[in-house]
Amino acid sequence: MSIATYIHVEDVADALIKCALDKRGKNQIFNLSNDCKFSDIVSAVLLYNNLKCSLLCCPEKVVRALVLFFSQFIKLPLTKNRIDALVSKTTYSSRKIQEFLAFIPSVSIAEFAVEYSKTIDAEK
Repeated sequence: MSIATYIHVEDVADALIKCALDKRGKNQIFNLSNDCKFSDIVSAVLLYNNLKCSLLCCPEKVVRALVLFFSQFIKLPLTKNRIDALVSKTTYSSRKIQEFLAFIPSVSIAEFAVEYSKTIDAEK
């Protein structure tokens, strides 16, 4: 299960305001993350676009080998760094800021991906 550790800019701004206004945030270091599965983001965008929601999953080693081979001949949009990001299982706990300042992200990343898709559609 690949994890996206994104957080919406509005939630970042909210966290910064809480840190500025609450003395308990002074001289503290907080992680901000709104972890969700990459598959949830992809599924939400596919559903919005009325596309079939079956995700094709390929073994990581096979994809890495194919990218390594074909990248010698053509420029691919898929790179080693992008594969690394897509298979990341790293999470960052936001528990400290939740406990100190009662901060909880309010924007679902999967829902934001759908909203962003809508704005792209409107611009077309």
